[in-house]
Amino acid sequence: MPLDKETLVKETLGRIADKWTLIALDELEDGPHRFSALKKRIPDVSQKMLTQTLRSMERDGLISRTVYP
Repeated sequence: MPLDKETLVKETLGRIADKWTLIALDELEDGPHRFSALKKRIPDVSQKMLTQTLRSMERDGLISRTVYP
């Protein structure tokens, strides 16, 4: 059963409306960054919170992750 417009809007906002997701999306707008560089660009976020935020964003399809050797 397809979602109605209201439910879709609520779900979308629920996924991106938290503080760290919006800040991370803003920092990633100009291109990819390594985790450590992103952490330096967002000094108030803890490593744990940044990790959780990025994993959630990846799971939701907002970002993609590339692992380099």
